[in-house]
Amino acid sequence: MDADELHEEKRRNVKIRYREYVHPLDYTGVANINSASLIVSFTYLYEEFYKKNPDLFIVAENELNKKIIGFILVEKNPRNFKKGSALVYAIAAHPGYKRLGIGSGLIRNVTINLRYNHPKIRLLYLHVQETNEEAITFYKNFGFKEIKFLKEFYSWGENAYQLALDINEYFEDNNQ
Repeated sequence: MDADELHEEKRRNVKIRYREYVHPLDYTGVANINSASLIVSFTYLYEEFYKKNPDLFIVAENELNKKIIGFILVEKNPRNFKKGSALVYAIAAHPGYKRLGIGSGLIRNVTINLRYNHPKIRLLYLHVQETNEEAITFYKNFGFKEIKFLKEFYSWGENAYQLALDINEYFEDNNQ
């Protein structure tokens, strides 16, 4: 079986459910994905974000085995941003479940929650490493637009792009 066949088999055997993070039940699953997929650990934020806006901390769960396979962590009205905005602190999928639409599903669920539960939030921001071309392409295909280039944004000195998604435009473009 080649890589494409394996990927297709995995796609057929995964039924993804998106739901709010439950603390502390989901902590270990999310922390494992965080450490396997991201350079920065956000574990210290889980409980705080869960308490502040549980509908903006979404997990993707494989319904067949109840395993957490992705998450997105979003804060509304973050410091240093215009009022009426939200910021994606982290988004990640389990390395074994990449390219199954998990990232798109997580962003879609957060934008739905922002639109209907937090209607004053108009823009969803995120930062992405300048060298992460795959992620930049993914976000732009989703509808994010480049806002600015941030020199030495990350603590290890790497540059970043700040991208933003206009939530109302997203829903208009997708007939929702």
